[in-house]
Amino acid sequence: MDYLQYRCNVLSPWPPNSPDLNPIENLWSIMDKRLKNVQPSNEEEFILEIIRVWEGITWEIIENLVTSMTKRIDLVIDHEGQSINGFF
Repeated sequence: MDYLQYRCNVLSPWPPNSPDLNPIENLWSIMDKRLKNVQPSNEEEFILEIIRVWEGITWEIIENLVTSMTKRIDLVIDHEGQSINGFF
């Protein structure tokens, strides 16, 4: 936090758990979109679909989420700490 405060100088009013800077939130969004049209008939089928979708997440997707952090930080700075939801 000290490093980001020094480098970005926009963290003072910023909530500590910003979803804009948490790649896992974007991963959950990808999974949510892939599960939208799934209509399991029971809990077991639903769990199997979740596993299928999870296993379908490629390392390329994960790497893209992680490597997008620099761009995310720059966007948040450009937007003075406001949400960047919709940019990715």
